[in-house]
Amino acid sequence: MDIYNIEHIYKKQRRRFGRHYEFEDTDIITLTDIKPNDMLNSLYIERTPIHRGVQITKEKSEHEVNTETRQYHSQGMLHLEGGWPKDVNINDIDFKKRYQKKVENDEKYHRVLQNLAEPMVHNLAQNNSLDVYEAYFPPSEKYNQYANVMWRTGTSSATVLTVFKDPCCKYKRTASSISWYPSDYKKIAVAYCTPQSQDVPEGMDMDSFIWDVNNPNTPEMQLLPTSPLCCLEYNPKDTSCIVAGAYNGTLFYFDTRRGSQSVDYSHMDKSHNDPVYDVQWIQSKQGTEFASISTDGLLLIWDVRNLGEPIERNVLDTKGSKHLPEGTLGLISLDYNTQYSTSKFLIGTEQGVISSWNRKSKKKDKIERSYHGHHGTIYSVQRNPFLTRFFLSIGDWTARVWMDEIWKQPLIETRYNDSYLTGGCWSPSRPGVFFTTRMDGTLDVWDFLHNHNKPLVSVGLSDTGLYSIRPSNGKYLAVGDALGNVSFVELSDDLCNFMNGEGQSSSEEKDAIMKMFEREMKREKVLEAQKKKEDVEAPTSISVNDAFFETTVVDNEYMYESEAADLLRPPTVTSRPSSASRSGTISRPQSASSRASSSVSLYVSRIDQNVEIQDDVDEEELKRITQEFFEEINGQDEIKV
Repeated sequence: MDIYNIEHIYKKQRRRFGRHYEFEDTDIITLTDIKPNDMLNSLYIERTPIHRGVQITKEKSEHEVNTETRQYHSQGMLHLEGGWPKDVNINDIDFKKRYQKKVENDEKYHRVLQNLAEPMVHNLAQNNSLDVYEAYFPPSEKYNQYANVMWRTGTSSATVLTVFKDPCCKYKRTASSISWYPSDYKKIAVAYCTPQSQDVPEGMDMDSFIWDVNNPNTPEMQLLPTSPLCCLEYNPKDTSCIVAGAYNGTLFYFDTRRGSQSVDYSHMDKSHNDPVYDVQWIQSKQGTEFASISTDGLLLIWDVRNLGEPIERNVLDTKGSKHLPEGTLGLISLDYNTQYSTSKFLIGTEQGVISSWNRKSKKKDKIERSYHGHHGTIYSVQRNPFLTRFFLSIGDWTARVWMDEIWKQPLIETRYNDSYLTGGCWSPSRPGVFFTTRMDGTLDVWDFLHNHNKPLVSVGLSDTGLYSIRPSNGKYLAVGDALGNVSFVELSDDLCNFMNGEGQSSSEEKDAIMKMFEREMKREKVLEAQKKKEDVEAPTSISVNDAFFETTVVDNEYMYESEAADLLRPPTVTSRPSSASRSGTISRPQSASSRASSSVSLYVSRIDQNVEIQDDVDEEELKRITQEFFEEINGQDEIKV
């Protein structure tokens, strides 16, 4: 467009223009005359050329606003019979039926019914419309022998659907425990508390909440204890009952039908001395018994019908352990699986030990077996829901898979992670899938059929650590972080073995995982047998500097046993022998893996009266005398002194 040809015609009455202007020619009139000034010329600076864009339109800025949050709440309604005319007696059934026939025979009733039926049929047709995501061609077994198991609808993924935020904003609280509503997984109960290393601040809210997964804005119900809850669990047989462990060591029993207040609670003098870290419902005739653990070393069995005193009181300690100093075990995580046993528990401890505890054992401590290997606290321990002989443990920087019969080392161990692991669990729908949470706020999804070395999916859920995780039916996860946020995560169909929204059979994957575990079992047993054989065939040299000695009186004989594996314990003397001449047994030091294998013993008879061990001999003297024995008998099978 030619801007020089723009014209605009003004139409106005002549009288509105005012008087005519009269111009005339005159002589030139000089108003001012400014002479050139060299000084001003020296101050003149030429400006560097600048390119600048100019818009002829008005400048505008972009703003974003959030709409006001709508508050929703659920409310029930009781519908009673009504709407009858005044002259109809609703208590007279015969009269009501005659009136109904009269209305149904009316032509107006038929016209109204037809008018209402058309939109209803239209809406039903919309609901039954074509599903654009429907899979018409499922995979063929010709290309995949595990077609029903490994069929993937796309890239494996974990999607956050919504986040449940702690309504109490005065203090930041950790979502320490999560429990799903057992029947339909439409609700989650969340316990909120501060970490153990922090004191409970004054004025901090002690409420915990029950959320409806379809309404993340407002919790459905409050739980009002007298101390912050560290853990909670729905009763699988009575879904309205919740048992919870508190920060002050007490136990609370809630019935959602009776409101937010607890129905009963335990007395502090009969409860734990430290915060309750886990609770599990156990099998009983009435379905009212549960177990609780804490870092005070107590495992208590309770009945919700009487929380005044526990049914059983068990103390787990380290007496008799060669790997740990004497004391009580700090109990952190608990697993109870009725498919494996109704009396056995798996317990993870602060000391990095997993204990298999049997309620019906005849042992004093009832610990059947201990599994060593982790370098720190074990935050989660759980049996595989499909293969109950195998269980998962989460501690330090690794996740490990163990078997009951092999306790010296795990079958499978993940690589050490850069961030500390804080929890984990198996998938309830796939035998080879498990989940781990990390201190950096990342959720990892592992699939043993896909890869052993790295997770299949990693999702960053928070800027802070994740401290609780719980799966529902395999399709959804609830993950809690240090700020009290609970992320509601949906897994892709391949990670949960779902097809078209329905769970599929896991029998083929179960067989594949079982074969993989059995292969690892055989490998561990072969390596252990080979190690024992190497230790038996090892040369007979003894290094005194790598051992310490324990003295024990057994049937008038004193025995020095070398324990080369336990270098961390100081030398101890449990009993002193008398000054009389005795015969002793000296055993060669063995490694921890071959201590059970046979070893060559050197027998020494002390008949020289000039070399006696007195009652008041100290540990250094005892070690010196033993050193002399080793020097005298070195390289010989038997020697008389």
